Amino acid sequence: MFGVFEHRNLAPREKLMRGFDDVFMAPHSRHTEIRRKDIDKVSDINILSESDDAGVYIVGSTDGRKLFITGHSEYDPRT
Repeated sequence: MFGVFEHRNLAPREKLMRGFDDVFMAPHSRHTEIRRKDIDKVSDINILSESDDAGVYIVGSTDGRKLFITGHSEYDPRT
């Protein structure tokens, strides 16, 4: 999975997701698969953002103490 993909903000009221647009672009660069069905099996985490093309992007624990990001938000536009 390599490229920049459109993502949906699934939790606009979550503190972390405030300020994100409803739809935003984010880069991915990985040789792995992250399956939504596997994440959905874990009751104490929520998917905060995902893409039809790139899949799950931001996942957070329900207690707000853990955050998992599958893409590369740190990349600048020329990386």
